[in-house]
Parts: sequence; structure tokens; C-alpha cells
Amino acid sequence: MITYSLEDYVFDLAAFFPMSLFDRITDVRVRRHQVILQEAARRKRRTDLAPEGRLVLLAADHPARMLTAVGENPIAMGDRQQYLGRILRIVTVPGVDGIIATTDVIEDLLIINALVREAGGPSFLDQRVLIGSMNRSGLAGSVWETDDRMTCFTPDSLDDLNLDGGKVVVRICPEEPEFTNRTLEYCAKAISGSNERGLPVFVEPVPVARVNGRLRLRRAVADIVRVMGVASALEASAHEVNLVIACDMPGIDMALVRRMLRESQGYQGVVPVTEKSRIEPMCAVYKKGMLGILNRALDSGERKIKEVLRRCRIKYIEVSDSSPFRNINTTEEYEKYIASRSGIGRERESR
Repeated sequence: MITYSLEDYVFDLAAFFPMSLFDRITDVRVRRHQVILQEAARRKRRTDLAPEGRLVLLAADHPARMLTAVGENPIAMGDRQQYLGRILRIVTVPGVDGIIATTDVIEDLLIINALVREAGGPSFLDQRVLIGSMNRSGLAGSVWETDDRMTCFTPDSLDDLNLDGGKVVVRICPEEPEFTNRTLEYCAKAISGSNERGLPVFVEPVPVARVNGRLRLRRAVADIVRVMGVASALEASAHEVNLVIACDMPGIDMALVRRMLRESQGYQGVVPVTEKSRIEPMCAVYKKGMLGILNRALDSGERKIKEVLRRCRIKYIEVSDSSPFRNINTTEEYEKYIASRSGIGRERESR
């Protein structure tokens, strides 16, 4: 029995999800397996994924990674009827937007939804957000835990089951560079493939460290911020011409942007050059055709951006004023910048 801190509330599995209904799931899978795709196709999805700007989603993908413990019971989530019953109890509650789950759970929910409708009840999956968990091969406690491959949903299967999107976990472990790099590549391909099908992907970046043979979460704010930056870039652009501007360069103006875009014709990229021949690769225009050169450079161990750019057809444009490229890295620098912009605004108003 699982205890709660909700006064005297006790979940009554037999009343909410009886064995007779649970047994019918297997019957449908064996004799009417087409019901899964049929129910997926008829499910009504939201036109706006998060109309209020936030989502409350139940995560139900842990057993796929050998995580089955609840409290002192090491295999609590191994009781399939209990597990599904509690998932249903949460998913059907008003205020819960939907669920992040593995293929087996999503398919079981679609089957149960079909059975409920056949009995004359309403669909509990219409307008709910269904997110498919994608990479689950990083089994908890395994030596390859950070080598997390797409063993669950794929971009194609997300689309086939009419889901609202996918989810990947990106465990970044500096002590295991080979596994980490593989996972980054797996996730990037999965995100790009999903985007090609118009499906968003929820990315869960997790900084970890190998301690005494087991992975441990890095909880420092700096570690979390760094992996957030990595996760944000795990996507192939759908456009040929891409504008790259570092987030700490607020002074870039549209005149420079338009100039770079205009002069990119016939080149793989346009990079500004300021005084003393200083290049500004973090404020530039790059074309998708550079990707093969960039990948080969990374595979060869090259990490210097100048060396990579030398292998590409880059047009360098001279910019006499270097102030737009100034980095804002501290609170003091930010406040000073805001004050200077306010002064410009007052000067314009006085005119």
C-alpha cells in the first residue's frame, strides 16, 4: 500500500479501474489491435498546446529505464493495474493537461479510451496533451546510462499515433564524453525529425557526474544553466540562411543585420570584422551548406572557430564601430547599458 499526505484519502483501485476493464486491454491488443491507430486518428487535439502559457503534465515513463520504486517498495510501478489505474486517476482530473509516457502506456490509454467510448462514455483523451517519451535506453544504474538512444517513440511513430509532441532527456556527463556526444547526436536528430513533421519536442537537460560508479545529479545553478544552453541548440534549422546573434549582444541593430543578409549571396556565411581585424563569429549569417564542413571539422577534433571558417566561403565585412558587439555579462554592465539606452530614448523624445 502507498500512503499519502492528503488527510485520509486512499486510492480505491478496484472501484476506479476494475480488473475486468484491465483484462480487456489484452483482449483488444490480441484481437482488435487496429483500434489503437483508429482511436489515435479520431482523437481531437488542441489547436493551442498551452493556451495559458504553461502545462501540467504527468510523467509516466520511468519503468522503461528500470525505475520502478515508490517509497520503500522497489517494484511498486511493476504492478501494471496499479500503475495504469493511478495514471488514469491523474490524467482525467480537471487542471491536468496531459501526460508524458512511453509507447505501451500511450497505446493502453488509447485502448481504454476506445472502450469507454464504446460503452457510451466521453473521450477523456480529447483536448489532452499526449507527449511521447523518446530515448529510454539509458537504463538506471547501467554503465551505459548516458548513452541514451531512441528506443521508444520516434518522429514517425509520434506522427502515426497523432501525438502532440515528443520528449527527450539529455544527460550531460563530462566524465563520459563518448556516451554524452552520442546522446547529443541522437537527440538532435530526433528533434529535427519531429520538427519536420510539425511536432514540438520537450527537452529535459540533466547535468550529471559519475560518483562511485553511479550517476548523480549536478545541482549547482551554473551546471544547470550550461546544459540549458546545450539543449537549446539541439535542432537543425529548417532554413538555408541563418542569423546567429549571441544573447549577450543587445546592441546589434537591424541595419547591420540587413547588410549581412544582403551580402550573403554567393557565400556560405558573412562575418563582421572590427578594428585590429577582430572577427565577430557570434554575430553573423551562416548558411546550411556549411553543416558538412562543420561536422567534418568537429570530427577531426578542430575546436577553433577561425580554423573552421577558413574552410568555408566566408565574406568578411568591415564594421568601423565595435560598440554593437560589446558583451553584457554582469548586472552592472546591464544596468549601465539600460541607462545609456534610456538616454538615447529621452534624446529622441526631445527632438
